[in-house]
Amino acid sequence: MESLEKTLQEIRTLTSNLCAEIIVKEKVEESGYWTEVGRNHSQVQGQDDWVITREAEPEVKEPDYQVREDAKTKLQQFYESSESQVVRFVAGRAISTDSKELDELLQAGVKDLRRRLHSTKDTGRTKRVKVGEHLEDIEYKIPSCDRHAGPAMDSVRVDDYEEHSIYVPDSQKRLNAFNEAVMLYDLVRYPEIKDVIKEAYHGDQPPEISSWAGEVLVKDTEDKDELKGFYKNSDFSNIRSLAGRALGYSNPRILAHENPIPVILGALGGFGLVSGLGYMLSQ
Repeated sequence: MESLEKTLQEIRTLTSNLCAEIIVKEKVEESGYWTEVGRNHSQVQGQDDWVITREAEPEVKEPDYQVREDAKTKLQQFYESSESQVVRFVAGRAISTDSKELDELLQAGVKDLRRRLHSTKDTGRTKRVKVGEHLEDIEYKIPSCDRHAGPAMDSVRVDDYEEHSIYVPDSQKRLNAFNEAVMLYDLVRYPEIKDVIKEAYHGDQPPEISSWAGEVLVKDTEDKDELKGFYKNSDFSNIRSLAGRALGYSNPRILAHENPIPVILGALGGFGLVSGLGYMLSQ
């Protein structure tokens, strides 16, 4: 993630260089001197009291075409070759104002993020998996008094197996992909990216990703029904607490919601404080 931040900082610098200029003529300040009358005048000096010996001249700049071209070339390289969808989008936005092209870039980015959020890794172990069956002929001898009798033939079904590698979720790759999804959503509120975040929250992801996704979704909504859904139904205590605060609930109320009533009563010292608990729940 640190290398991603460094890359984005480099892209910001390159984007600034797309407007690079060089100074071809320095600014010249006006110079002159006060006349004797001007120095001794007690009121505001008039124009005649100041003798100009050199007129002011503005600074003159012109585009630095070399720096601009170098910046554009490097941004194009980031856009074409980076594996990071955030880097590709930021670089692409810097060198293109074509909304259709940027929209297509975002759509491709969403597809890639979904793929990476299902990354797996090989454990190096295998398991036997039944892949089918086949008929196999076998022969057997029929008891007979005839010594010239031949063996009988029959067919039996035999299962076919293959050794398959065992894969497990690649938590680090998924975490990196989700980090990019959040960064991209911060840059541009693209609905399809929010859908990716929702899928990460509801889907089969490592807890750190699902929890993070829930935080993003809670912070991104002001809909009270959605917030109440997170508050009542989320599997993560940090999400429930965050939603409760967004709903304006007090800390005692959130605490009571997080802990079963009998536990709170025991902690408070008995039934004599039921009224106090009722007050907490009402806040």
